[in-house]
Amino acid sequence: MKFNFHIILFLFTYVLSGQLQHPKASPFATTMQEVGLSSIKVEYSRPSVRDRKIFGDLVPYKRIWRVGANQSTKISLDTDMTVMGHVIPKGTYALSGQLQHPKASPFATTMQEVGLSSIKVEYSRPSVRDRKIFGDLVPYNRIWRVGANESTKISLDTDMTVMGHVLPKGTYALYAFPEEKSWQIVFHKNTQHWGDGRHDYDASEDLFRVSVTPETITYLQEDFLITFDNLQYNAVDMIWLWEHTKIRIPLSINTHLVMRDEIAQRLAENPSAQTYYEAARYLQEQGEDYNTALVYLNNALQLGGDTYYFHRVKSLVEAAMGDYAAAFSSAQKSMALATEEEKDEFVRMNQKNITLWNTLLTNPKE
Repeated sequence: MKFNFHIILFLFTYVLSGQLQHPKASPFATTMQEVGLSSIKVEYSRPSVRDRKIFGDLVPYKRIWRVGANQSTKISLDTDMTVMGHVIPKGTYALSGQLQHPKASPFATTMQEVGLSSIKVEYSRPSVRDRKIFGDLVPYNRIWRVGANESTKISLDTDMTVMGHVLPKGTYALYAFPEEKSWQIVFHKNTQHWGDGRHDYDASEDLFRVSVTPETITYLQEDFLITFDNLQYNAVDMIWLWEHTKIRIPLSINTHLVMRDEIAQRLAENPSAQTYYEAARYLQEQGEDYNTALVYLNNALQLGGDTYYFHRVKSLVEAAMGDYAAAFSSAQKSMALATEEEKDEFVRMNQKNITLWNTLLTNPKE
């Protein structure tokens, strides 16, 4: 089987390893796609640009890159595949009962971490195949199963909010009522219907509906796709793409409240240096309570000793507080420790900040 694919990712963070659970700067995600009678699963982390130059800078040219962040990105195949002339060895798969055949609308799952929570969508992916989709194959003003075959399911492990409506943790069926200028998106409590439920669909079992405006994309999205974009600690957009139509559904979660409760709990339980560090890094990334963050970092250094990442975050906190002399000193310590451990990313980041803060110290009006 020949298979060409692209994984478009972005870049960088460091791995969390302490007791305190922390929203990841580069959240973990999985995506699984059926191809014929086979399947592919990719497990990876999703860094963001964050106003940085990526390729040729944060990700240097001619240097190995992990294709994402945190742990190495992994791809799993259950049969032989070929990528640009190179064979990826197969595993095994079983035939059971009746003859299996490739599905016209193969099943897929996508999972996305958001802050301390996760969302999973299970759906099937029909193709355009030279057909007009919305207003024809998928009629306007009629219920649509959001894909093909079984109803599409969305599962979340914590309460979220969708355009002002509370979506309690659990699993729901996703339906839509497409119209030319506005769509009704349905979060439905009954997950047992096949497809759109036909005559069994009961609107009284809707948890709620929201209205969204369809967007037009210039390219042809051949295979129906559900993905996530605009990742933040507290929010993400669920995106539906098919033919020339794009649907964007914003979801939000109070990660900050969850995290503050987590910090308070962990700090009351004989905290380690890593616990203090993770708490401080969260406050630094959120841009709040720098005084407390600095106390936590000093505690981390006292308990755990010098590390390049302790001093790195300490330098960022000190700079945010306007103490560029202290920030300069902390960044120098972080760079020296990172150099010893061959942590090139941290060496480069510290070098840039040292140059910036030295300029601010020598020319404070710049």
